[in-house]
Amino acid sequence: GGINMKVELENVKPMDIEKRSFEIITEELGDTPLVPGTELVVKRCIHTSADFDYAKKAISLQVRGYLLKPLDHRELMETLQKVSDEIDQENSRNSYVNNYFQFRDLYTRQMQLNFFQKVISGTTISPDDLEKIPIHKTSDYLTILMEIHNANPEIWDEKGDFSLLHTILENICREILQPVCKELIYIDYSQMRQYIIMEKSSDFSFTDLEQSCLRLAGIYDNIAQISTFFCCGTPHEGVEGIRYSYEEALSVFHNRT
Repeated sequence: GGINMKVELENVKPMDIEKRSFEIITEELGDTPLVPGTELVVKRCIHTSADFDYAKKAISLQVRGYLLKPLDHRELMETLQKVSDEIDQENSRNSYVNNYFQFRDLYTRQMQLNFFQKVISGTTISPDDLEKIPIHKTSDYLTILMEIHNANPEIWDEKGDFSLLHTILENICREILQPVCKELIYIDYSQMRQYIIMEKSSDFSFTDLEQSCLRLAGIYDNIAQISTFFCCGTPHEGVEGIRYSYEEALSVFHNRT
């Protein structure tokens, strides 16, 4: 790691710090005490002062280094390097965690897609598949087909942005449809077609579902600037019920006027 930029601030005010995102701040506590509310944008602080009262305040602020004046240049550089190494380690850990969750999400999407393809093709579903996907034998499920008619080419690039588009669609879909279902599985099926498997709740009604789908289509059009078309099958029981409902939704789609 290294230190790439130096910014000096005199008579610092809260807004001066809040406008920037600092990795390291060196500060003389006696002159410019760190203002409340800025800890969120500051990763590490190094304070300089010969007054022990300020040393105690520095400890309360959880600073990563405390140097006494007059400053020793070697000690300052060693402290800066130590803090820089800590930041590099923290960034590395954060990157590892982010990569893990990104990989996990991709794995989950692929697993759900593989499961759905097995269901609609009539392939036998193994007990291992059923452990990974929350499908219950005695619950009723219905399948919704969501066809993406077109997307605003100024916003969505067909060559690269559809993964982002699908993530946005899924998040909106879950928020809007969750109140009208017991469980929801979103299938990222293809560039222009998505499927939603819903476990029917006890108070399920097609009127509520229709209103929710209309609301979804309106949000997609207004916010994401895409046109969508929804087709829905009727509820059926268990894994086979998903396939029956899928076939019904597909039939509605092909016979639409």
